[in-house]
Amino acid sequence: MMAQQEGNQWFKVNGEWIQIMDAEELAAAIVVKYNLRTDEDVEDWIEKELARLDLELLLENEMGAVEYADREVDLMDRYPDAEEMLERLKDNYLK
Repeated sequence: MMAQQEGNQWFKVNGEWIQIMDAEELAAAIVVKYNLRTDEDVEDWIEKELARLDLELLLENEMGAVEYADREVDLMDRYPDAEEMLERLKDNYLK
């Protein structure tokens, strides 16, 4: 959700006001925020952030698999004799 605040430089995204920056301003802000003094510091920070993003994606995928399995188990708990019921329906109505 984006809402514009006074002027053209600020936007509200997910309840937080952020300032629009070009790539150079953003890079300078990151260098200051994370105290990146050398090219090696910058490369290490980038590697760390990419590893963090990979981990987040992996966790998101794993959580999706867990949620799917949880839904399947929930259905088995709610309808423990569902397979038997389907077999009876097939036997009674599909012959």
